[in-house]
Order: sequence, then structure tokens, then C-alpha cells
Amino acid sequence: MMHPTNESFLLTGPVHCGKTSSLSESIKDTASIRGFICPDKDGLRYLKNIHDGSIHRFQIPIHESDDDILIGKYIFCKSGFETAQSILQSAINQNFEYLVIDEIGKLELQGKGLEPALSLTLNNIKNTKIILVVRDYLIDDVINHYQLTTAKIIYRDDVRNIFNND
Repeated sequence: MMHPTNESFLLTGPVHCGKTSSLSESIKDTASIRGFICPDKDGLRYLKNIHDGSIHRFQIPIHESDDDILIGKYIFCKSGFETAQSILQSAINQNFEYLVIDEIGKLELQGKGLEPALSLTLNNIKNTKIILVVRDYLIDDVINHYQLTTAKIIYRDDVRNIFNND
């Protein structure tokens, strides 16, 4: 359950509709922000730490090890999820205005992927605007699973308004 001092937003839409691109553009000049985005480059998603700008492997083109995580036709390296979890955990006792998590999907609903760091972070962060990226077909499942009944559902064109209302 999310702390009541937080304001939460669920950025949703179909696959490849520009959710991450809109988010990336909107956060460029925002200083008090933590979390990560997963933009595409050359057809593969990578993990970008918003705070320090570091880039990490995430989606990989071919199966490399038994630790790889297969989701449908996609292959992700375990270290990418470990990095994302570390980013989430390091945010727990810091003060900042925004937290971005790109994205919550089927793995998280199964207790994998970003879990348990995702739930721990959502339960412990306070006084923060939390933006969670969720594919449209999973929105109801994510709301129910994470008890996000007060979250505002937004779309690509609404993202900029979150950061311009300060």
C-alpha cells in the first residue's frame, strides 16, 4: 500500500505509443527526481538511472545465460532488474519530489522483476509524486495488486502537466 502523503500517477497507453519518450522529454529539467526509465535504442530497451544518467543493459537480443528472464518474445538480463531494484531501494531514505518507475508489468504482478524492491519502495517513500508506467491492458491488475485506487490515470500527452504544476 502506498503511503498516504504520496500523489501517484499511472502513465498508460498501448505498447510503443510514446509513454517513455514523453516522460524522458518532460523530466529533462527536473532536478528533484529519482527512479529510472527504459527507452529503446536499436530495438532494445536499456535502463537509465534518472538521478545520475547512467545507462545499464536491460533487454538483450539473444539468450546468454540461465539467469536471463524471458517475457514473451523479449529477453532481459537479470542484472538489469537488479540495478533497477537497487535504484528503488536507494531512494527510500532520500528526499526528492518525483519518483519514476518505467515500467510495472506481468513480472511484478507475479512477485518477480522489480519485486520485492518495488513494494518496499512504494510502502516507505513519503511526500513524493510517483509516476508509474503501466501498459493499458494491465492497468486494472496493477491498481488492484498495488492498491492504487487513488492514483490518477494519465496518458502520454498529460505527462508534462505533472512537472509543470509546481
